[in-house]
Amino acid sequence: MALVGSFVPAEEAEIGTVDAIFTRIHSCESVSLGLSTFMIDLNQVAKAVNNATEQSLVLIDEFGKGTNTVDGLALLAAVLRHWLALGPMCPHIFVATNFLSLVQLQLLPQGPLVHYLTMETCEDGNDLVFFYQVCEGVASASHASHTAAQAGLPDKLIARGKEVIRSRVQPPPSQGSLPLSLFLLETWASGLTVFLTLVFSSLSLTHHTPYNFHIIPRYLI
Repeated sequence: MALVGSFVPAEEAEIGTVDAIFTRIHSCESVSLGLSTFMIDLNQVAKAVNNATEQSLVLIDEFGKGTNTVDGLALLAAVLRHWLALGPMCPHIFVATNFLSLVQLQLLPQGPLVHYLTMETCEDGNDLVFFYQVCEGVASASHASHTAAQAGLPDKLIARGKEVIRSRVQPPPSQGSLPLSLFLLETWASGLTVFLTLVFSSLSLTHHTPYNFHIIPRYLI
């Protein structure tokens, strides 16, 4: 932001050189180009994968949501693992996703390059309170039903949605463990439209800074 002359919302920041900014943020279908939303998403991510350097900033917002859940999650995990394998040559990356199964299924290796962040919330009875603050950790749920209620969806529809999710993700005991496809369905069915939050008050973009992923589960305000 500082390099392009924008205001930086921080009391103090140490800012180094960024050679390029790559984004995957909100795509729309293009009738004139004959491209679907998912194809536009893929083009954006491919450009980042093929051109980003260790001095680049990459912002990825909800990549993988334009196709079925398993394929989208697999693509997201593959892209992130590709960058992780670069080690010190990895770009500065912020990833925002509501694929909770990315963490639950341990699709990313553990290590100092990956930092998980989430949004602070609190359940007050039947109400969900957003604190609008980013903290370290991983979200345990997407709170889809709470958000649907805030959006004005009738209680009967919300209750029915919960019934459908329970029926799909809780097989009878005789069927054994939960299949992968249904486990992924649970996290997809409770997913939300999201917003991107970047915290610049503690962000240092210099060549001396460790190259970290910041993975932020997303919520609708």
